[in-house]
Amino acid sequence: DEYMLAYEDMFRHTSTEWAPWHIIPADNKWFTRAAIADVIVKKLKSMKLRYPIVNEAHKQSLLQAKAMLESEGRKRSDPVVVPPPAETEAIQPAAEAAVRPIVPEG
Repeated sequence: DEYMLAYEDMFRHTSTEWAPWHIIPADNKWFTRAAIADVIVKKLKSMKLRYPIVNEAHKQSLLQAKAMLESEGRKRSDPVVVPPPAETEAIQPAAEAAVRPIVPEG
């Protein structure tokens, strides 16, 4: 029918490699959600994301920025506490463990 031809033509001409369309049926909630999750997981995996390597000087500047942001709204007389360098060693591994996605096997 003419409507379906126009529908397919629109997707064919607007979906690109860098901005693809994903046509997902919405008549079954669990399937819709599973299909959307699959698209997201595949895209994230294809991006090959890695945690940045942060040297000690950058860690210290990040900790100072964090302390400054956390102190906003405090009185000027309140101390700003910046943890010593020894406490910064566990920052990156802990972040990796906390953010690692749980993806079902198969």
